Amino acid sequence: MSMGIKQKKNQQGITLIELVLAIVIVSIALGAIIQSWSFAMAGSANPLLQHKSLKLAQMYSDEILSKRFDETTPLGGGLATSISCPVSSGIDTGESSRNLFDDVDDYQNLSESPPQDINGNNLSTYGGYQVSINISCISGEFGIVSSNHIKRIDVTVTAPAAINSFSLAVYKANF
Repeated sequence: MSMGIKQKKNQQGITLIELVLAIVIVSIALGAIIQSWSFAMAGSANPLLQHKSLKLAQMYSDEILSKRFDETTPLGGGLATSISCPVSSGIDTGESSRNLFDDVDDYQNLSESPPQDINGNNLSTYGGYQVSINISCISGEFGIVSSNHIKRIDVTVTAPAAINSFSLAVYKANF
């Protein structure tokens, strides 16, 4: 063996600089992943809230559409003899609760939070929701029927912690 030639040792492990660079790269990648994940999770409940709002608005609009057009509309349908357009102020005498409402106008300016069923019981799965109803007469939007014979029913549902409210508009005709 010759003493003048030194043998190179194989290097094992990583240097401090390589370790620091690896930590920086992993930190940047992890930060981007966490930020995109939190952005996605922030709106993950929105479809559920929108679906529940739609179901609630549909429930109220179905209830209202099942009522007579006006206080003077004959039972079973037919033209009302005297039409209250613009919409009357709301609940008629003797109709103190929703289960006594008999025409569309009774729902004017109804606001419930929490929402209730027709018997006045709170809907347990809709805590924090608010329902508002506005009834208006249509003027000139439909050429077939006189403007005094169509009412627009706007049901607005606001979900808990929702930025926007959900609105559903339906029409009731006098026939």
